[in-house]
Amino acid sequence: MVAFVVARAAARAPHALKLAVAVAIPIAFLGGLGYLGLQTSKSSERGAIGERNRDLPNVVLFVVDALRADVLSCYGNTRVKTPNIDRLAREGVLFEHALVQAPFTWSSFGSILTGKYPRRHGLVKMQPGVAMPPNVTLPWHLKNAKRLDGVRLEPANYVTAAFLTGTVSHGSGLARGFDTYFEAMVGHALVEVENPWSVFRSELLISIFQNKFAQRFDAEQVARVASDWLASHADRRFATKIHFYSTHTPYDPPARFREGLVDPAYTGPIHSFWAEHRLAIEQGKYTLTPADVAQIQNLYYAGAEQADAMIGEVLATLEKAGVLDRTLVIVTGDHGEELGDHGLWEHNWMFQTNLRVPLVMRLPGKLPAGKRVAEMVQSVDILPTVCELVGIEAPGLGATDPREFVDGASLVAVARGTGAAPHRYSFAENGVYLSIQDERYKLFVTTEALTPEGWTAALDGSAEKPHFYDLRSDPAEKKNVIVEQRAEAERLLAALREWDKTMPIRRNELMLSDRDEVDRALFDQLGYAGGIGEDTGSKAHVPEKK
Repeated sequence: MVAFVVARAAARAPHALKLAVAVAIPIAFLGGLGYLGLQTSKSSERGAIGERNRDLPNVVLFVVDALRADVLSCYGNTRVKTPNIDRLAREGVLFEHALVQAPFTWSSFGSILTGKYPRRHGLVKMQPGVAMPPNVTLPWHLKNAKRLDGVRLEPANYVTAAFLTGTVSHGSGLARGFDTYFEAMVGHALVEVENPWSVFRSELLISIFQNKFAQRFDAEQVARVASDWLASHADRRFATKIHFYSTHTPYDPPARFREGLVDPAYTGPIHSFWAEHRLAIEQGKYTLTPADVAQIQNLYYAGAEQADAMIGEVLATLEKAGVLDRTLVIVTGDHGEELGDHGLWEHNWMFQTNLRVPLVMRLPGKLPAGKRVAEMVQSVDILPTVCELVGIEAPGLGATDPREFVDGASLVAVARGTGAAPHRYSFAENGVYLSIQDERYKLFVTTEALTPEGWTAALDGSAEKPHFYDLRSDPAEKKNVIVEQRAEAERLLAALREWDKTMPIRRNELMLSDRDEVDRALFDQLGYAGGIGEDTGSKAHVPEKK
């Protein structure tokens, strides 16, 4: 109706007015586009070398989604070849016992970037519309922290960028503090946050289509875009997060990475492994053969080699630009992956296959070369470690609000051999379970078992039994020894209860996601809820990993 009235009025307007409007509209449109184009982002000026940042290192943080530690050659795998990560380990520090705080992506990324446990940073589940509340993140802190000499950094002292492959996006709140972001899954080309034209352009359907189309022909797109950005910013002080996805489902590596790992004689139906395949297996719609299991594992291993190659591409860019030795390089995973080890697949489980990830750091002159650290460390330690190596105060100092506390500790002293292990215990949780482990023992329980009544019910079999493992004698977690080692389990339970009380978000405030509900049902189906701790319920024979 409004359009009709406007059209009638326009038809009756004088010819001169019609002509003026016809000219004014395109001029206004083009003027608007020109204005947006001229609004250059502050990031074009950020990172310029000056007195405040001249002596500070660059930072490049690689997070390889769903990457287990035991599939890298520097962690002892004899089949998978990861020469670029191996090089970082030879020239830097390898942490042999690094543990995540959540066995799924968003919460774990939150812990890496804030140094906080999930129930402190607030991103405790993955669901559309959910975002991490405002927190001090690594990139934000690098531009606002106080140097150890008392000089405060300014936003212009670091230029920051995030290169993202999977579901980690600016919408999740995990890109706070980054001046630029690239989102392969969403289809966003490089977006400069403070450039209105850049933001506007990224949302155009033609731009999204172009980027999604390009992904079909470039399996290493994120590495290429990150390398190009780093090459163009090599004369500045920069910090980046680079997120690779090749070890996350779908396991579908390019042909050159399959060679030597994937059996050419395999004739089964699994040529790539998707989440839909996992669902079919869990629902009993397909029974895996031993050859199928080996095929899935080999595809994953090929993805690990692909990730290593992409890391190598970025390192080569830094080396060519002459800035590699002035850059703190970190490689880690947000969680690991089940590869049939317990009759389970993918992640969101509380076994070491999910909780133990690689952690390698290199910064000549600040970190020793060829050092292997046996002490237990955590993802929350990454942020405080970066702060000490950069030479700035860690966030959370003097905080009175429990949500502002930082749970991690710097690993510099233990890496240099001048300090002890930073933690007695490591904690992790998802919507169903809480986990605690020390250097030898590990306990994970349901939320209900935190109460005295729930613990009693778990022990007498009227509720899900506690899961307790002696990691020294049983690193694969095949035998639940809750009966034989009850006293040790209750020691860990007491520490878990105390830790739980310190979290500003209560467990009873958490809502289970759909995945949590499905995983709990599957766990029960496989016999783990009864405390069996064996693969007796698995529909697949799982060969020994080599």
